[in-house]
Amino acid sequence: SGFPPPPFPLLSLSSSRLITHASALSSYESEPESFRNAIRNQYAATCDLIDRLTRGNLKESEMDFLTPRSMRFLVRLPYFFQPDRTRQLLAETCRTWMRNADRTVADIAPDCPSYTGSLPDSPIRAFLTPNRFGKTILESHFSSFSHLKRWRCDADARLRGCQLLLAMKAYKQDHGSLPETLDALVPHYVKQVPFDPFDGKPMRYSAEKKVTYSIGENLKDDGGSNADINTGRATAYPYAHWNCLDIVFKADF
Repeated sequence: SGFPPPPFPLLSLSSSRLITHASALSSYESEPESFRNAIRNQYAATCDLIDRLTRGNLKESEMDFLTPRSMRFLVRLPYFFQPDRTRQLLAETCRTWMRNADRTVADIAPDCPSYTGSLPDSPIRAFLTPNRFGKTILESHFSSFSHLKRWRCDADARLRGCQLLLAMKAYKQDHGSLPETLDALVPHYVKQVPFDPFDGKPMRYSAEKKVTYSIGENLKDDGGSNADINTGRATAYPYAHWNCLDIVFKADF
C-alpha cells in the first residue's frame, strides 16, 4: 500500500489508554504566542543587521550575502540603501504577521506582505532598484516568516493525525471496525474532530482508503493522496515527507 506500519505499539494499549494518550497530545500543539515571540526575535535581529550595515560593521559573510565586493561602496549611497524606509517596512510587516499569528495558512496568504520577488529578475533592473539592499534584507527575512508558519502548521497537522489514529484504534477495539466518519469519535474518543491547521476545516477522512489526512501545504484536498508533489509518485512515508500532496495517516490496524 506504500504505507509503513504505525511507529508505536498500538496493539498493546487498551481502549481507555489510547483515549488518554490521544487527549494528552493536544497539550503539545504550538501556541500563537510562541510564533509571535519568534517574530519579535526576528524583528530584533533584522534591526541589528540594518544598524550594523548602516555603520559599516557587518561581517564579511553577511556582506557577501548582500552584494559582491566590487559593489559594496553602493551601500553608502542613499539611493541603494534607505535604512529608515527599511525599518518602517520591517515594523509594518512584523505587526501584520503578529496580528495573523493565530490564523490558518489559507487565511493569512492574501493578507500578510511578502517580499519574495520584490527585486526584478533582470540583473540590470535589480541593480537599479531603489533601496535594493534594504529589499534584499527584507526578502530574505520575511520569507522565513511564511516558512515558519507552514512548518508549525505541518507539525500540528501531524500531531492531530496521530491523535486521530489513537482515537480510531480505540474505536475499532470497542466496535470491531473503523468509524464511518470522524464525527463518530465525538465525544467519547475525542472532544471534537481536530481542525486542519492549514485551512481551519475539520481533518479529512476516507473510510474507503482507511486514512485521515490534512490538505497540507498546497491547500488542496487531493483525497488523501501520498503522492510526491514534484514527481507524482507515492512515497512510503507520507507523515514524514514534506512534499506529499496531502499529509496522510493510514489506519492500518
